[in-house]
Order: sequence, then C-alpha cells, then structure tokens
Amino acid sequence: MVVNSQIKWKLLAESIGMTAIVLSLVFVGLQLRQSETIAENEIGMQQLENTIEAHGQINDHVSVWVKGLAAEKLSHEEAIIFENLLINLNDIAFNSSLNRSFLGDNSGARGVATDFAVFLHQNPGARNVWVTREHTLAEARKITLAEDQDRSLLPYLEWVTVALEKLDQETKD
Repeated sequence: MVVNSQIKWKLLAESIGMTAIVLSLVFVGLQLRQSETIAENEIGMQQLENTIEAHGQINDHVSVWVKGLAAEKLSHEEAIIFENLLINLNDIAFNSSLNRSFLGDNSGARGVATDFAVFLHQNPGARNVWVTREHTLAEARKITLAEDQDRSLLPYLEWVTVALEKLDQETKD
C-alpha cells in the first residue's frame, strides 16, 4: 500500500512538473510574441518620424522639389538639395523594406519597393536622379566589393527596377 501511495505521489509530482514546464514554455512564447509586437511598433514609429522629418525637409524646399520632380532645369545648388531630398525618401523606403524583411514580411518588403517604383515612375525627375545615383553606386560596389562577398541583404534595387520596367511596359500598352 505504501508503494502504491508513493507511486501516486510520484506520478502527481511528475504531472505537476510537466504542467509547469508546458506553462513556462507557453509563457515564454507569449513573451516572445509581445517582444516582436513591441519591436514592430517601435520600427513603425521610427519610420513615421523619419517620414515626417523628410516631408518637413521637402516643405522647406518645396519649389526645388516640384521643379526636380518635373525634371526641370535645376541650379547646381538646387540639384544637390533635390538629390538629398530624394535620397532621404529612398533611404526610408529601403529601411522600411529591410525591416519588414527582417520581421519575415517579404511581400510587405517588396510592396514598399514597388510603391517607391510607382513614385519614380510618376516623377521623371526623381527617376532620372535615382537611376543615375544607383548606377554610380553599382559601379563603386563593383570596385569595392570582392566577387564572393554578398552584395545585398535585400533585393530592394532589383524589386524597384523590375517594378519600374513593368510600369513602363503597362504605360506603353
């Protein structure tokens, strides 16, 4: 009888131990999910702050921005301002795409690149500056990167380029 009672207590203790382990794993899973949600919200807030700042800079140079988007002739100073404003928007799109990719949202990452491509397609001056800059950067990367080195963590440039080509084709049709 004592042995049978000891077995029952042992089974009860093991059951309680297993239940505690399962509950702790569930708790860890919930904490990980909460941490992921917090990270996503922090990234979203940072992106919003960056976008607001970029739009503020555009507002500070609205005449340059409008002329640049329309591919009108810019003075040397205006061209520098326009390129920097465009770089800011490109950097925001790239980082947004990269962050979405890191969080496992590859379709969202590609969507950001596509949205930027639509902006470039609709604004020939922005497109000209962006294409020229990316070509210059690509040439520099050929020189500075070893052949076996990974050239990109994210195919952002490819996504934007492919989306632009599709938009161009749809416009022709």
